[in-house]
Parts: sequence; structure tokens; C-alpha cells
Amino acid sequence: MCAHLISDRTDGLFQAAIDQSGLCDGAVETMAAGDTQGLALATELGCTGGDVLACLRGKSPEEIEAAEPMTGP
Repeated sequence: MCAHLISDRTDGLFQAAIDQSGLCDGAVETMAAGDTQGLALATELGCTGGDVLACLRGKSPEEIEAAEPMTGP
């Protein structure tokens, strides 16, 4: 959800937002930093070759949570 709050691409699409999941705690400030976090997560989950998106979609929420590289503020 935080990506929608900070992205220029979704600017004006939302009138308001409520963050209840806590994902904004480790929000990145630049697209490059977000890319770095995403690549770190994919690597941690073993999704480095072939169809990375399909690999990530095949992971359980528990696997993603355990591998999450974001550490928060």
C-alpha cells in the first residue's frame, strides 16, 4: 500500500488511505531503494532466474514474511 502513497504513477487516484498493515514502517524514499529491496527479497526467496514474478507468486505469505528484508525505522 505504501507504494501507492508515494508513487507518482498513482498520484490523484486515491482521495484517502488508511495504513493498517504496518508496511509503511519500512517505506523506501526512492524508486531505486525500492528496487533494491525488491531484488533482495526475490534473492532471499530463491527467485533469481527465469520468471521471477511467477516464483514470487508461488511463495506463501509465511515465506515472504520470513524473508522480508525491510527492517523498519
